[in-house]
Amino acid sequence: MPSVAYDSTHARFIARAIFRGLLLLPVLISGYCHSLYIKRQILRHNGLPPLEAAGWLAGPGMLLQPWRYLHRVPNPGWWLPMVAIPLAAVVADFASSTIRSQDTLAQCPFGTGFVLDLSGNELFHGPPWNGRSTSVAGNAQINSRNNGCSMGIFVKANTAPHFCAADEDMYGTWNCTNVQLDITYSYGTQSEDEVARDMSARNLQYKSSSYARTSDSQGLGTHLVVLSSSQADDAKQPFDVRVSIDTAPNYTGDQTLQSYQCSMHAPKAEAISSNITSASTLLDWIRLIQGNLYNGADTPPVNDVEDMLVWLLNSLIMVAGGSNDLLSPPPAIHTTQGCITQITYIPPWVIYLALATAASLVLATVVTFYFWCTLRFNPNRAAVEDAPTNLYTWIRHAATETRSRGEGIVKAVSRGALQDYRVVRGSAGGVSLVGPAEEMEPLHRDVGTTFSG
Repeated sequence: MPSVAYDSTHARFIARAIFRGLLLLPVLISGYCHSLYIKRQILRHNGLPPLEAAGWLAGPGMLLQPWRYLHRVPNPGWWLPMVAIPLAAVVADFASSTIRSQDTLAQCPFGTGFVLDLSGNELFHGPPWNGRSTSVAGNAQINSRNNGCSMGIFVKANTAPHFCAADEDMYGTWNCTNVQLDITYSYGTQSEDEVARDMSARNLQYKSSSYARTSDSQGLGTHLVVLSSSQADDAKQPFDVRVSIDTAPNYTGDQTLQSYQCSMHAPKAEAISSNITSASTLLDWIRLIQGNLYNGADTPPVNDVEDMLVWLLNSLIMVAGGSNDLLSPPPAIHTTQGCITQITYIPPWVIYLALATAASLVLATVVTFYFWCTLRFNPNRAAVEDAPTNLYTWIRHAATETRSRGEGIVKAVSRGALQDYRVVRGSAGGVSLVGPAEEMEPLHRDVGTTFSG
């Protein structure tokens, strides 16, 4: 994918300048080339129809003017380039406008943050009260997800808003699934302890469970969340988690608990989970977990319970292994992290157009050099030195013809004297080209240009 490390605004400006330069040079070269072509044709054919010597007339008007005034194209081989170059300028402007900014996955310097210690020597079993490791771990996952990458247990994390986890930034992730076995209890008939034991008896919770609920001033509770670990605190083994949540928005009506099974798939992070006193740690996290599963009082659970549980359990592992130090440098072997950065995208056809324009410039240069060589070594080149080949030389030629008719002799009007000539209305109608009466440079009678009609 063609791209450059410039801001797209600057890139569009540079592209437009390049196109304008590439299109301006062919106009200048082609005008000179056409002049050489006219002189060469005069020498080769001993005459040329005047319409063939109209000169290089670039611009959009060339598309219609020959048909309007001549009812035909004077010379298709030259008319086509005259029309194509102005049209190419329009296409080039459109091509420049298609250059745009585009997000791409890259590697950015990490700076500082918390880095997971896989040794399991210094673990934080609960959300630290004297540091913001919990919010950094959670926000890093949110930033990664919002930037189009995955949530997970990261090797290291910080507050970079453009963070987007690459494969080398992740140890793995938790996965949570709905077990599709909801249990309904009549509200007020069983206590939270009894509900937890019944869920365990139904194999929807492990033996040692914790729960949290929200109570009002009358002791009525709702938003019950029960969770448990598959391992005891002293097991020193990786653990799974089961979670059951109350789906009722408030304490009226029946209470239905929906259960989820969560497992960690991060082999390199098992050293952290094995050293966590899992049952006690879940008890420390129960309030934070419950609070993130609802949108407030009298609301049902969030729509994406599985994702929320994955986000919370990933954060739990990162907080446990991050040593509550947000100023740690990255490992020496991996000082960067995945990120989203903007590049300037250049469509391939814009590059092809620029190459084609450059090729046309080279072609025009080669053809011009060829015509110049054929004239340079032609012994009769002096005969066409003053041949009218463009607008201004035709004006000079017209002024010379006017003076010739007026004085009965052939006089060549100098280029500097053209500024003193005027196109005026004739006394008998029509217009005339008139100039001063001063002496002008003689034109040798044996040197001239002839045109066939």
